[in-house]
Amino acid sequence: MGEIKTVNDSASGSGALGSAMSSSATENLLDRLPPHLRKDLNRHLCTCNLVYKRDIIDAIAKGACTVAEVCKQTYATMGSACCKQQVERLIECLCQAEGGE
Repeated sequence: MGEIKTVNDSASGSGALGSAMSSSATENLLDRLPPHLRKDLNRHLCTCNLVYKRDIIDAIAKGACTVAEVCKQTYATMGSACCKQQVERLIECLCQAEGGE
Protein backbone atom coordinates (compact mmCIF):
# COMPACT_ATOMS: atom_id res chain seq x y z
CA MET A 1 0.00 0.00 0.00
CA GLY A 2 0.97 3.68 -0.13
CA GLU A 3 3.22 5.48 2.27
CA ILE A 4 1.55 7.10 5.26
CA LYS A 5 2.73 10.59 6.11
CA THR A 6 2.09 12.78 9.09
CA VAL A 7 -0.04 15.88 8.65
CA ASN A 8 2.90 18.13 9.45
CA ASP A 9 6.37 17.31 8.17
CA SER A 10 7.97 19.79 10.60
CA ALA A 11 9.16 17.05 12.94
CA SER A 12 12.03 16.21 10.64
CA GLY A 13 13.08 19.83 10.74
CA SER A 14 12.24 20.44 7.08
CA GLY A 15 8.82 22.05 7.47
CA ALA A 16 9.71 25.64 8.28
CA LEU A 17 6.13 26.91 8.16
CA GLY A 18 4.83 24.23 10.53
CA SER A 19 7.74 24.79 12.91
CA ALA A 20 7.33 28.57 12.90
CA MET A 21 3.59 28.38 13.53
CA SER A 22 3.79 26.27 16.63
CA SER A 23 7.31 26.43 17.99
CA SER A 24 6.70 29.07 20.67
CA ALA A 25 3.48 27.43 21.85
CA THR A 26 5.20 24.05 21.89
CA GLU A 27 8.22 25.36 23.78
CA ASN A 28 5.91 26.82 26.46
CA LEU A 29 4.20 23.45 26.81
CA LEU A 30 7.50 21.59 26.97
CA ASP A 31 8.43 23.62 30.03
CA ARG A 32 5.35 22.16 31.74
CA LEU A 33 6.17 18.53 31.03
CA PRO A 34 8.00 16.34 33.55
CA PRO A 35 11.61 15.78 32.41
CA HIS A 36 11.05 12.17 31.33
CA LEU A 37 8.30 13.26 28.89
CA ARG A 38 10.54 15.91 27.30
CA LYS A 39 12.85 13.24 25.91
CA ASP A 40 12.82 11.83 22.39
CA LEU A 41 10.74 14.61 20.82
CA ASN A 42 12.00 13.79 17.34
CA ARG A 43 11.26 10.07 17.57
CA HIS A 44 8.07 8.37 16.48
CA LEU A 45 5.57 8.08 19.30
CA CYS A 46 3.09 6.45 16.92
CA THR A 47 5.08 3.86 15.01
CA CYS A 48 2.12 2.64 12.95
CA ASN A 49 1.60 6.00 11.26
CA LEU A 50 5.09 7.45 11.80
CA VAL A 51 3.91 10.34 13.97
CA TYR A 52 6.59 12.15 15.93
CA LYS A 53 6.13 13.00 19.59
CA ARG A 54 6.72 16.68 18.71
CA ASP A 55 3.80 16.56 16.22
CA ILE A 56 1.50 15.29 18.95
CA ILE A 57 2.64 18.04 21.31
CA ASP A 58 2.11 20.57 18.49
CA ALA A 59 -1.46 19.32 18.06
CA ILE A 60 -2.08 19.76 21.79
CA ALA A 61 -0.57 23.25 21.59
CA LYS A 62 -3.10 24.02 18.84
CA GLY A 63 -5.98 23.00 21.12
CA ALA A 64 -6.39 19.23 20.76
CA CYS A 65 -7.29 18.04 24.26
CA THR A 66 -8.71 14.61 23.47
CA VAL A 67 -7.25 11.55 21.78
CA ALA A 68 -9.81 11.97 18.97
CA GLU A 69 -8.70 15.56 18.34
CA VAL A 70 -5.02 14.57 18.32
CA CYS A 71 -5.90 11.73 15.95
CA LYS A 72 -7.65 14.12 13.53
CA GLN A 73 -4.60 16.37 13.38
CA THR A 74 -1.82 13.76 13.36
CA TYR A 75 -3.28 10.29 12.64
CA ALA A 76 -1.69 9.02 15.87
CA THR A 77 -3.56 6.07 17.45
CA MET A 78 -5.23 5.10 14.15
CA GLY A 79 -3.17 1.93 13.71
CA SER A 80 -3.01 -0.59 16.51
CA ALA A 81 -3.46 2.22 19.08
CA CYS A 82 -0.43 0.98 21.02
CA CYS A 83 0.53 4.65 21.56
CA LYS A 84 -2.86 5.64 22.97
CA GLN A 85 -1.74 5.64 26.62
CA GLN A 86 1.26 7.81 25.80
CA VAL A 87 -0.94 10.27 23.90
CA GLU A 88 -3.39 10.33 26.81
CA ARG A 89 -0.54 11.05 29.22
CA LEU A 90 0.67 14.00 27.13
CA ILE A 91 -2.87 15.35 26.94
CA GLU A 92 -3.32 14.90 30.69
CA CYS A 93 -0.14 16.81 31.47
CA LEU A 94 -0.47 19.55 28.90
CA CYS A 95 -4.20 20.25 28.86
CA GLN A 96 -4.40 20.38 32.66
CA ALA A 97 -1.41 22.70 32.67
CA GLU A 98 -3.14 25.04 30.22
CA GLY A 99 -6.77 24.95 31.25
CA GLY A 100 -6.75 23.67 34.80
CA GLU A 101 -10.15 22.06 34.25
